[in-house]
Amino acid sequence: MENYRHHADVAHTYHRLTNDGHMEPENIVSFQYNDVPTDPENPYPGKLFNAPSGAKPGIDVNQGFNKSYTGAEVTKVWRPH
Repeated sequence: MENYRHHADVAHTYHRLTNDGHMEPENIVSFQYNDVPTDPENPYPGKLFNAPSGAKPGIDVNQGFNKSYTGAEVTKVWRPH
């Protein structure tokens, strides 16, 4: 799970922007392949944690994270519509 930190950071930033009232969720566009939460190596399936501390994994930043584009919608290739 080499991209765990990147996935968790994007989700954490989404929550920071929306919870602090800086942006409305519908004004945020996110791109995340979203393979990390379901990776067999993830000890907490379906969850992403940021800022773990000691024995606690931290806050599940995947919960409530509105992903605009995931999976096959996320590529390196630009495809005009």
